[in-house]
Amino acid sequence: SEDENTFIKSNRRSYEMWDSSLSETYQSETEKHLFDPETSSFGRTLPIHTGKTLGGTSSINAGQWTIPTNGTIESWDIDGLDTETAFKYYNTAFNQIGISSPPEHLRQNYSSHWFEAAANAGFQVLDGPILGSSEPHAYPVRQAVNTSGDRVTACEAYLKPVMLKKCKNNLQVLQNTTVTKVIFNEVVSGSLKVAKGIEIVNTGDITSKTTIYANKEVIISAGPYESPKLLQLSGVGPEAILKSNGIEDIIADLPVGERTQSRTAAYSLAMYTGVPLDWSNDVNKISKEASGVAISDIIGVYDGGYFEATFALPPSNYNMPQMIVYCGLNPSSFG
Repeated sequence: SEDENTFIKSNRRSYEMWDSSLSETYQSETEKHLFDPETSSFGRTLPIHTGKTLGGTSSINAGQWTIPTNGTIESWDIDGLDTETAFKYYNTAFNQIGISSPPEHLRQNYSSHWFEAAANAGFQVLDGPILGSSEPHAYPVRQAVNTSGDRVTACEAYLKPVMLKKCKNNLQVLQNTTVTKVIFNEVVSGSLKVAKGIEIVNTGDITSKTTIYANKEVIISAGPYESPKLLQLSGVGPEAILKSNGIEDIIADLPVGERTQSRTAAYSLAMYTGVPLDWSNDVNKISKEASGVAISDIIGVYDGGYFEATFALPPSNYNMPQMIVYCGLNPSSFG
């Protein structure tokens, strides 16, 4: 729809997409270390959002790009991956997508004060298309946006270019389709189990299944939630969990999905006084044309996490002189 297309173009409107038709929402397992204010006890579930449109979650998230401080990647213990190697991948993605900071006329009014405070706190203040530092640093938020300030999704950056040019005669995208199972070759004692096709259903008729076989290989690229879900539905995962959910054809007893981690985060909400309302708080100055406004304007990276500072708030807080500082700890990566 027109509204959905407008939402996708604007990174700052991601708040509005998490509960829309563009998003699939799950509830997490109980987080026993999180306090639930409704029950006044520990043990809480959280909503988990994933994109349900072309481009996946890159179409509904804040579109922000951060990279770890130099040396952090080595602690992830992934064979063959270090800071130098990772930067090659970062640069490839940056060049393909076109990562940039918002143009000056779309930056929030008081960002310079945040950078001054960051410098006083010992943070390096940096700018540029791709940055790496071993020290805590802060920089203007980098977004997946084009020169007009509109969001660049994974579909825009990777799929459309090849569909219009290199692969226009041999690449077909099936929309309104869900993959329900990966089909593996017949299990022969001692043989390698190889994916040979997929089973799909149409969103409008989930009872009618169609099988598509691969000539070469099956690539699963459904994100951090849907990929392990699909593998488990296909019989690849913890055997006890699969059988308890009615999946008897076990292809491989592997810990698929068991090491998913939540991210610890907190934010501080404050009011500012003595200066005019920041334009990104002013509902009269936020329009469809201002899609390039970032959901936050400053990113700071430190060992173990990052922070962001913003005046761009959810719609329910428009026209209020508020600012938010958000702090997120990076979950450990297991590859």
